[in-house]
Amino acid sequence: MTWFWYIGRTNELLLDLDTPKSLYFAVVKLQRNIRRGFLKVKSVWFYPTLAPGHHHMLVFLKNRMGAIERALWELYLGSDIKRAEYNIQRVLRGLDGADLLIVDKPYPGLGRKPDYTCECPGKHKPRRITNHCPVLRKLHGKDAGAEYFAINRDRKRKREKLLLRYGRIPISRILKY
Repeated sequence: MTWFWYIGRTNELLLDLDTPKSLYFAVVKLQRNIRRGFLKVKSVWFYPTLAPGHHHMLVFLKNRMGAIERALWELYLGSDIKRAEYNIQRVLRGLDGADLLIVDKPYPGLGRKPDYTCECPGKHKPRRITNHCPVLRKLHGKDAGAEYFAINRDRKRKREKLLLRYGRIPISRILKY
């Protein structure tokens, strides 16, 4: 399968919106910040992703922003938090293409072509793909497929409600959960 890569540029916000609620809040916050002059927006593009109910929104700005500022705006607008965490880690490590969207078809009408393509056999989530993707290797070198945080698949929580006392909490108590 061919995958199309869009690397965030200094005048773009790339949002990964995983729920209808996140889409709603992105539009509301975008509207509020355009009206109040906090964001100078040239255009907004909206596309579905492979996952039902998930969407990408690309916001083209009239001005440039640094990578961390863009990541903060993406977080504020409701983009996927894990994506933003990884983007920030890649920026802090000085990696090229820190902010990216990988999609199954080029976005029509966008006014720019994808930055890269690859022929990987599936989505870029499992290590068997990320560790061998030529585009990730080019952009992130030894950090291709890197995990910067322990993620949910490491362990299922036994319960949602935590019973913690106020004050200092021993590490051994944290590790019990």
